Amino acid sequence: MTRGFRTQGMALLVGLLLSALGLGAWAQPVPLPGTVLRPGDELLIEVVGFKDLSGPAVVLEDGSVVGRGFGPLKVGGLGIKAARAAIQRDLARTIRNPEVYLSVVRPRPRSVFVVGAPQSPGSIEWTPGLSLRQVLASVPVNEALDTLGVTLYRAGKPPYRVAFDTLLRGTDSVKDVPLEAGDVITVIPQPSLRVWLTGEVARPGNLAIPVGSDVYEALAAAGGLALNASPETLDEGRLILRRGDAIHEFPLRPIPSARRFVVEPGDTIALRGPDKVLVTVAGEVKNPGEISLLKGRGAATAVAAADGISSEGTMARVLVFRKGEAFHLDLTKPQTIGQLTDLPLESGDLVYVARSERTILVLGTTNRPGSYRMPDDRPWHLSDALAAAGGLNGAGSLLRVAVLRATPEGTYVPRFYNLDEYLKRGLAEANPRLEPGDTVLFGTPRGFNVNTALQVLPSLLVVDSLLRRR
Repeated sequence: MTRGFRTQGMALLVGLLLSALGLGAWAQPVPLPGTVLRPGDELLIEVVGFKDLSGPAVVLEDGSVVGRGFGPLKVGGLGIKAARAAIQRDLARTIRNPEVYLSVVRPRPRSVFVVGAPQSPGSIEWTPGLSLRQVLASVPVNEALDTLGVTLYRAGKPPYRVAFDTLLRGTDSVKDVPLEAGDVITVIPQPSLRVWLTGEVARPGNLAIPVGSDVYEALAAAGGLALNASPETLDEGRLILRRGDAIHEFPLRPIPSARRFVVEPGDTIALRGPDKVLVTVAGEVKNPGEISLLKGRGAATAVAAADGISSEGTMARVLVFRKGEAFHLDLTKPQTIGQLTDLPLESGDLVYVARSERTILVLGTTNRPGSYRMPDDRPWHLSDALAAAGGLNGAGSLLRVAVLRATPEGTYVPRFYNLDEYLKRGLAEANPRLEPGDTVLFGTPRGFNVNTALQVLPSLLVVDSLLRRR
C-alpha cells in the first residue's frame, strides 16, 4: 500500500512539474535568461521613432539575426550590449543616428529535467551530445533497476518509454537517445512481473519486466540476442514460451498483423536457433567432409557447402545414402511435383557426387587434344570443344572438321562441318551441338573424308580408353 501511495505521489509530482514547465500544453519551459545570446533566443528590437523597423526576432542556429532594415548579423555569443551596438551600426547605413533598444523576451532552454526518483537531480545543464543514457547513469536510485520505467517527454513529440536497466546496459536492441534542451525525463517505479529467459539471449535468468509486456518486449529486457548467437539464429531462430503444460512458439521477428501475446508471471521463454543436421559430403566435390546444415535443407545445399563440385563431378548424378537406402538425384532439373529432384537431409546421411560420364574426345591438330567433360548447365557445341582443346595448332584447319557419333547399332557415322563458316559468318548449321560420347577430329587443310575418318577410328577408341583411365 505504501508503494502504491508513493507511486501516485510521484505521478502527481510529475504532473505538477510538467504543468509548471508548460509541457502539458507542449510549450517550451523558460529558464532564467543567460548573459550571452544563443541560437533559439527570442528577441525584441525597438528602434526609437521607427515603429515599422521594430519587432521580434530570433537568433538562428548559425548565431545570426535578421530584422527589419538590418542583417543578417552574427550575434551568437555576444552580450546584450554588444549585440545592440552591432544592430545600431548596421542600421546607421540607412538611418541617421539610430537609437536601438534590445531585450530577450524568451531565451532558449538550456537544461534537461529529471524527476520521479527520490534523489533526482532536478535540472541538469544541457550540452550538445548529452544523451539519455548519460543522464540516467548519474541518477542515484534505491530500487532494483529492472523495476524502474523511464519516460522522455519532448515538445511536439510522443513520449519515449524504456526500461531503466535495459537502456543502461547499452544493448543493440535499445538505442540511446540524444537529448535536447527542455527535455523532461521521469524515473518512476512500474508494476512488474518476473519471467525466466534462457537460450541465446544476452542476459538470461529471472528478469522483472513491466506488466503487460509481450514476448518480444521480454526478449528486449534480456538484451536481445547474445553476441555469440549464430547467423542462422538471427535468420530462423524462434521463441518458445512454456506456461504450465502449454507450449507456444513464435518467430524471432514479430509479424505486424499477429496478435500480441502478453506474458504472465512464471512464464519461461527460450530463444533457440534452428535445428541442424550433420551429414557427410564425398565424391567429386572441392572440399569433402562433414557438413552442418539447417534441418530441412537438401543435397544441393550440402554440395554448395562443400564448395561445389570439382571439375570432374556432375550434379546430374548425386547419390544420398541413408540407413541402407540409396536415392539417386538429378540436381540439374527444376523441382517438379511427384518427381524426386532433391531430398531434405537427415543426420547421418552420406551425399556422394559421382564422376561425370558426359565426355567427348577431341583429337587431331589442336593444342591440347584429350577427353573433356561437358558441363551440366548448358549445351556444348563444336566451337566449345575447340576452345576447350586450346584452339588449333599451326597445322590445323577448320574447313573440314569430323564429328564421329555412334549409332544405336554401335557403328560410327562421321559428319563433316566447316566451322570457319560459323566463326566468320555466324552460320549456326556449321556449329552443331555435341552429345556425350562424340569424337571430334580436327585435320589439316586437306581435311578428312569418310574413309580416312573411319580408318583412324580404331586407334581413336584406344586413345579414348586410355584417357578415361587417368
